[in-house]
Amino acid sequence: MKNFKKNKKMQLITKHINKNILTCEIKQVNTICKWSGKNITEGILFSDIIGDSFTELEIFKYKSDYLSVDFALLTQPVIKGEKQLNALRNYSFFATNKELKILNRDTILELLLNIPETPFQLGITYSNKKHIAYKTPINYSKHIFKVCTDTGTVVFDVIKANKLLPIIQSWYTIAKTTSLQPTYFTKDEILGVSMPNTTKISEYGIVKYFAENDILKQYRNTMFFKLLVHVLNKKDCV
Repeated sequence: MKNFKKNKKMQLITKHINKNILTCEIKQVNTICKWSGKNITEGILFSDIIGDSFTELEIFKYKSDYLSVDFALLTQPVIKGEKQLNALRNYSFFATNKELKILNRDTILELLLNIPETPFQLGITYSNKKHIAYKTPINYSKHIFKVCTDTGTVVFDVIKANKLLPIIQSWYTIAKTTSLQPTYFTKDEILGVSMPNTTKISEYGIVKYFAENDILKQYRNTMFFKLLVHVLNKKDCV
């Protein structure tokens, strides 16, 4: 059953990617995938796509010299960039039965709050460097679901997000209409990584700041809160 789930996980993403884009050689084989253990008739030599820079070698648990085409599609350059093909690790993405969508960070928050359909897979990268596509779980709920990030899997709760958003969006509102468009507080200050100075707190409102800060304290140092702040966009001052 474990292997079946891995294969099912991959299909939602890879069904939208043409395998002919792969630059590595696809061979006709009769073996199993070194990662999933699933029987495969097409495969790519493990040594052709897994190099020294791939650090999570513990995921390859099965005795085989080959990886499935699906695994290659999730980790190799298959997405057309401005100058070249890039791997999915360079992007945040959303996959359903209908489409694979590469996400612009400005649109991610709206997507998280309003998932259009299920099932789906959702990967959000902070660094644009780590492979996460092969880890991304399938979700069947639009309200509480798992988001794969390059620091781990986040359980995203839409109700909690909507409770916190009025506060953190207020904190991340543009405070001065200058060319730099500074917000009342920085994302590090919202996260609690750094403490805002007294001038910022006074400009925002001392009573309001401390009341709202008490609420945010309950969620700081959680993966959920980090993700929510990461996808937050500046709000124009009214």
